[in-house]
Amino acid sequence: MMARKEYTEKLELVKSSIVDLLEMSRKMLVLLFESIESAGAKVSEAEELDSLVRSRTKDLLDLCTEIVTLQQPMATDIRLVLSAIRIKNDVERSVRDSLHIIRMGLGGHSSRDPVFFDTLGQIHDVLNRMIDILEESLRERKSDILLELSDLDEVIDGYYDRANSHLREQIKAGGDVEANIDRLLAARMIERIADHFCNIAEKLYYVHTAELIRIA
Repeated sequence: MMARKEYTEKLELVKSSIVDLLEMSRKMLVLLFESIESAGAKVSEAEELDSLVRSRTKDLLDLCTEIVTLQQPMATDIRLVLSAIRIKNDVERSVRDSLHIIRMGLGGHSSRDPVFFDTLGQIHDVLNRMIDILEESLRERKSDILLELSDLDEVIDGYYDRANSHLREQIKAGGDVEANIDRLLAARMIERIADHFCNIAEKLYYVHTAELIRIA
């Protein structure tokens, strides 16, 4: 049986581990948008980061299992532990989606489509803001700020809808079909990354309030 002090420390480690994973997601986003903007994508660096994330999520799963099996957590604590197990999956998926985009090497295409490219800086900022909110919520036990992700997700959805419609028209018109198909897939995965962050927000809201909500 864990001593109470050790138990409390392990719960704090669960929280800090989630924050660390979110920071790795942020680093992967940097590589993602760099790979879109310029040639010479750092695929090996992204693959190493993906491997590190999978290693850290395994450590988090082991930690959560230890807490559940060696202690009888209170309701609030068990919500954190069980949610952490699910959050790790969303982090892994967001990182893996980023890696898929990086491997496309979009920066190497000679053509540059303004509808796809021109607001990418804003999209990167929105995704970073999502991570900021998730981390702040976890550190300071804030629930209401998580609702902001709904509006941020709408920004990402609007970008995807515009890019999707435009790129499909470009494909039909026969303009640089390979590049436009890659961009279409990338836009869809960027939209999905935002969905993963919204899923994490829903789980953190449950941790703080015991209420199940839909954010996106």
